[in-house]
Formats: sequence, structure tokens, C-alpha cells
Amino acid sequence: PMTGVQLAGTGLVLAGIGMYVGGVVAAPGDLDPGFGDHGRVQLPFDGGDDLYVARAGPAIVQQSDGRVLVARTDWAGSDGMDSEVAVALLLPDGTLDPEFGIGGFVRLRFRGAEAAGVGGLALLPDGRLVVVGYSIKAWLGGGMGQYPDLDTGLALVRTDGSLDPGGFGNGGRLALDLPAAGRSDYAVATVALEDGRIIVAGTADSNSGTRFFMVRMTTQGNLDPSFGERDGFAWAGSITQPSGFHRTASGQFVACGTWLPSSAPEGRIARFDSAGDLVGETSLASAGIEYLNACAPGKDGSVVFGGYGQAGTWLGRVGVDGRLDSAFGEQSGRTPIGCVSCGIWDGLGYPAAPTDIAISADGRLTVALDGYGWGHL
Repeated sequence: PMTGVQLAGTGLVLAGIGMYVGGVVAAPGDLDPGFGDHGRVQLPFDGGDDLYVARAGPAIVQQSDGRVLVARTDWAGSDGMDSEVAVALLLPDGTLDPEFGIGGFVRLRFRGAEAAGVGGLALLPDGRLVVVGYSIKAWLGGGMGQYPDLDTGLALVRTDGSLDPGGFGNGGRLALDLPAAGRSDYAVATVALEDGRIIVAGTADSNSGTRFFMVRMTTQGNLDPSFGERDGFAWAGSITQPSGFHRTASGQFVACGTWLPSSAPEGRIARFDSAGDLVGETSLASAGIEYLNACAPGKDGSVVFGGYGQAGTWLGRVGVDGRLDSAFGEQSGRTPIGCVSCGIWDGLGYPAAPTDIAISADGRLTVALDGYGWGHL
């Protein structure tokens, strides 16, 4: 499968690792010579306005036939204040699918001419693609201190790359001021359910501060009032900067991220049942996790997490009960992770931050570490 995503200075780089395409065999962990140019494909998506929006794009999802959909925000125009969502469909060999959009590419916005960016992708059971992210309705502040006023964006894309006219807003796209009119909100992830409804997750500003939200919707853009607090919304007030959102094997939902109070930050994990009711929240401050950067649910309902604090970068696990699993790792529920060469990459002394975690069928873990913006993964 596709196993590598790297943000390069000039675009988005994808790596095919340990794949078997067209009769060309690569050893596990090697770049696949049958994918793109000796195992790499570079797409001309540069990130656009994502620097203003925490945890925005890129996003990637693989179809059952081996084709791969990739989305990232991309600059539009030359003024540095406009962007679009760019989506590409790659064939298993890494070439663009000419039957998708125009030459394998689709570019879209969520509302009118407003700048837009991507947060997440999900495939519906019938093969249609759900794209979520943000739409910038205004720029606030002035001079170098400008910041965007955001709305949650949604788009429904058919298998040929065209917007579904029967989708969100009856035109295939929609931007919503979801939780509170006049406040910023944006989506960072989405999950497609078996019945065709979708879960959209993100962050929203309110009188009580920035919070994680989750909402269940139809593909026509209607909120499901039976979800969450019986108004369509579920909340986790202890996560102000999300870093992961997953559906577990049992149908629950897990959100992870960082709580940024006026005092020291804390890594947090929140668990919801299938109806959107909050089951429980876990603080990882006692485990030395100030910033929680990635998480992944196991088949047994446990959650593996990666994050860092003043004491270093750690991998850990919490059980279904939300407690740190003391049987995991080398140091009472934690394992220090990092790499000897990361000190060479990072001249400022920042720790390498975990960006994603994958759990294989046999229970082994693979963790991606980012060299903190120095171009190394």
C-alpha cells in the first residue's frame, strides 16, 4: 500500500514502499521501482493557507482497486492570500488517472470565490469522495497580524471528479458556520459510515474557548439531531488543537490532541460512543506528554499515542478504561522514541514530533517522526 507522505518545499511527495506492481518486486521497506519515478511521485500542491490552520491537510485515502486519492491545499493566484483544494487520483503505478477531472486533477472551493483548504477525505460505500476542510470568509486584523475567519467546508465528488449535484447544498459543495454564528470553525477529519452518513470532526471557537467538535450529517448537508447532545453536535472541551480522529472497531470515536490552557499544555484523549455521547477523557500530563501529536486505536479498544514534552518524545498506550497501560513500553507505560540523527536535522534542539501511527495486523507499530520543519521525515 501507499505508506509514505512527505511535505517538500516545492510540493507534495508520495512514496510507494514495499509494493508489488507490474511484476517488479521490491523488498519490504524499499522504495518500489514500479511506482512513479523509482518509488516517488511529486505533486505540485504547496500547502496554500494551511500555515494559518492547525492540522490542515494533506489527506490521502486508498480505493479498493489500489488507486489512491490525494488532496492538499494549493495556492491560487499570486497575492498569497488565495488558495484552493487540489485533489489528484493516482493509478497503482503512480501515474495520474486521465479519467478523473482534468488530466487526473480536480480543484475546488467550498463557497463562491472564497479561499479554501483541505482537512480530510473519506470514501462513501458507493465510491463517492467526501472532502472536508475550511473556507475563509474574511481576513481579520491588519498588516502582518492578519488571521482568517473560517467556516467548515464540505464537498461531495463523484468517481469521475465532478461535484455531485445532489450533494452538499444540492450543488456538491457547502460552507457552514456550524457551532456558533460569527465564530471560526473548520474540519480536520471525516469518517464515512456504512449507512452513507458522515462524521465531520474539527475545532470551533465559542464563548468557552476553542473546542473539538464532532457532528453527524447526511450527504445533503443536513445535521442529524439525534447525535451528540441531541442537537447534532458532540464536544470535547479539553482538546483545543486536535491531532487525530479515528473510528474504532467497535464503532466508537477517538479524538486526540492538545489542551492549551493558560498554564502548561497537556496531551489529551477523548472517547465517544457511536451516538456521540462522551464516554471519557484522559490527560497524559502525568506521562510527560505536553503535546499529543498522533494516535491510533487498536482492535481491543486501546489507543496508542505519540507525543512529547520537556522529558523527550514518547510512545504510549491507554486502555479502554482510559488509564495508562503500565505493561506497555520500557518505562511504566511509555517508550522513548526518536533517532540519533534527528539532532543533526534539527539545529534548534526541538524534539522530532510523531506525526502518524500505524498498527499492523500482528500488532506491531510504525511511527512517523517529522524533523520539525527541516524537510526530513
